[in-house]
Amino acid sequence: MRTTNPYETPPSVEFTDHDSNTVHPDWRWMVCMVHIFSSLCLWSLFFSSVGDTGWQLTCHGYCSLARFGPDSTIIRFTLPLLLAALPTAVTPIVFWRFYHNCDCERDATGRNFWFLMLGIILAVINVSLYDPLA
Repeated sequence: MRTTNPYETPPSVEFTDHDSNTVHPDWRWMVCMVHIFSSLCLWSLFFSSVGDTGWQLTCHGYCSLARFGPDSTIIRFTLPLLLAALPTAVTPIVFWRFYHNCDCERDATGRNFWFLMLGIILAVINVSLYDPLA
């Protein structure tokens, strides 16, 4: 006679153990898309008037710091890559819990939408902080 353990997992039920370092596959490309969108917004702003104006950080009237002058084309190209780091860093921190230690087989369409929506909003806010020098 065979005795069965009532606490043993039946063979028909799969046991999935999640690794503590598991990251959803959408995580990396979502972070890249937020960074690219933020950079494109800043490039379109900085190159929209290549003429005789420089740019300043305004913080919506609270401070006014001159960033670069009208003759600095290298900074106009490289600075947006650095300035886009703020929305790129904030958005993944907000969604950290939803994409780490999760089931990678599960679809994350709703989370992806809100991730990108928050990234777009933060990118637009980031772009609105810069005005041309008067």
